[in-house]
Amino acid sequence: MVELKKMTGAKMIMPEADAELLESGGKADFRFGDETGSRFTPVKVDQKLKDGDKVTLGGMELTAHMHPGHTKCATSFTFDVREAGKTYHVGLINMPGINPGVKVSGMPKLPGIAQAYANTFRLQKELKFDVWLSSHAGQFRMHEKYKPGDAYSPDRFLDFNGFRAALNRLEKLYLDQLAQERGGK
Repeated sequence: MVELKKMTGAKMIMPEADAELLESGGKADFRFGDETGSRFTPVKVDQKLKDGDKVTLGGMELTAHMHPGHTKCATSFTFDVREAGKTYHVGLINMPGINPGVKVSGMPKLPGIAQAYANTFRLQKELKFDVWLSSHAGQFRMHEKYKPGDAYSPDRFLDFNGFRAALNRLEKLYLDQLAQERGGK
């Protein structure tokens, strides 16, 4: 990564909360920072994103949304895409699923994780977009919406209701696990 930056002049743009993780070579990770197998060569972050910051890539402007429920530095992006005379507002959403081994009621290196999840659910419910995408194809049911050989159509990804249903399902899982961890049911 460091050599690639030197060769291309590329800039490392990361959420502000991720900068420490990258610059520490993984030592600052709330979950795996103590494991030497999770370490890497530290990387200098050139720009630290905050909620609402804009990033321009190839003439496209993306808006960063900090959604730290899934991981401390989870970030979603929204942007517009013009296709066949129509503008689509796209949400590339970092869904707040719970990683195995994570205690949503609090962890030594991330005691505020419960509030981070709660804020993420609240903030994601406020989002509005036409096209829903996510970092994992299964989260937005890509393989049901598109099969190899299907004719091209961006309309197959117009699934805001599917996003809301997935978000509500994940919030229920979070609330159930939180109650269980806190001794309720």
